[in-house]
Amino acid sequence: MTAGGVATNGQSGSSAGSITESVAVDIEGGSGVVTNFGTIRAQGGFGVYLWADGTVTNGESGSTEGLISGGVVIGGSTGTVTNFGTIDAHGVSIGGSGTVVNFGIIEAESYADLFFGVGVGLGQGSVTNGQSGLITGDETGVLISDGTGTVTNFGTIIGGTNYGVALGAGGSVGNFGTIEGSIGVGFYSYGTLLAGTVTNAGTIIGTDGTAVQFGGGDDRMVVDPGAVFIGTVDGGGGSNVLELAAGTGDRTLSGLGTSFANFETVVFDANANWTVTIDNTAAFTGMISGFAASDILDLTGKAATGATYAGGVLTVQNGGTIVAAFNLAGSYTSADFSLGSDGHGGTAIGIAAGITRRHAAGSNADQCQHHREPGAEFRGLHAVHRQRPGRRCDHPIPFLGRRGWRRTLCRQRRDAADQPGHLRLGIATGQDHLPERLMG
Repeated sequence: MTAGGVATNGQSGSSAGSITESVAVDIEGGSGVVTNFGTIRAQGGFGVYLWADGTVTNGESGSTEGLISGGVVIGGSTGTVTNFGTIDAHGVSIGGSGTVVNFGIIEAESYADLFFGVGVGLGQGSVTNGQSGLITGDETGVLISDGTGTVTNFGTIIGGTNYGVALGAGGSVGNFGTIEGSIGVGFYSYGTLLAGTVTNAGTIIGTDGTAVQFGGGDDRMVVDPGAVFIGTVDGGGGSNVLELAAGTGDRTLSGLGTSFANFETVVFDANANWTVTIDNTAAFTGMISGFAASDILDLTGKAATGATYAGGVLTVQNGGTIVAAFNLAGSYTSADFSLGSDGHGGTAIGIAAGITRRHAAGSNADQCQHHREPGAEFRGLHAVHRQRPGRRCDHPIPFLGRRGWRRTLCRQRRDAADQPGHLRLGIATGQDHLPERLMG
């Protein structure tokens, strides 16, 4: 078509329609609309090529039929692609502002051209990948290169040699599924340093060791309970915030300052109830805000005997030696803080009665207590339960460690309160305590 137009292949409820050409559907001279229920197959070129603006719909809701082999290219200033079926070979490329909604499969193989090897490539715009959606690229899963981008993922996005998701001009990524790449999520820019936000409630994997890499802007990393990072999270330059959100699920963040680096502020959201482990206290020099009842700072491998708060700084000491100092925003006194063993040679720091409620979501504080599993890489817990004497518990909580997924089986000793190796952590007033923890 040379003056824009509408192309429909097949009809709803039938996959019988078929178009096969070098460039199977080629619309120029105006905007184009393509609806495919069957098969559009390129022979050496593109499946659908719209030279101007346009809209492409592949398949229909409730069906996985609909194949565009050779990918989709929209060269105008705006474009929209909605996919329920499969778009293969060259993925989806929209040069201007694009909107892509995927419930099926979009995949791209790697060739020499810029967009080849990118599952979905936009100049700017948004990509939404549904729970059943899969976007893969030999190089990058999703790339939004020139303007602000928004990526929301409920399914799976996989990049090969480069990024799972890459934003070149700032924007946001919300992950509720799985994103994987050499770098899981990356922000880069060639000029103005623009801010980026990542919210992770799923899994982000960096196969070369970096799960999230921010750029030089003022960025925010929001960690939901249950989020998993395989690789480090680097705030990059700028003034960056690490936010620990409220909700249900695993609420342990391991390696502040090392596994989670270059964040100037850590924010505990209200009623978030997080445990943050710090294995190198010198590596984190930022500000902590929102630290409240039920939140824990765990100094792994460091014993401590006391803490004082003055001038906005919490100083933790072992005898006469300072082992840690934290900039802690808020109204506290030294008497608010309580110290106790974390069960692995370190020190758990709580505030007031909040330390009594550090337990798994949905459990009773007198029944279940989580602590860090030695050997877990960045996130990992196992459960130890308080049971009536002689009762056995089998309550596995999965964690990702060096040996993969594990479960913990525990047996409560009789007369636990009289046994060595059990610990009560009291608040400063001595009026309350943690449930007993099996440590032997």
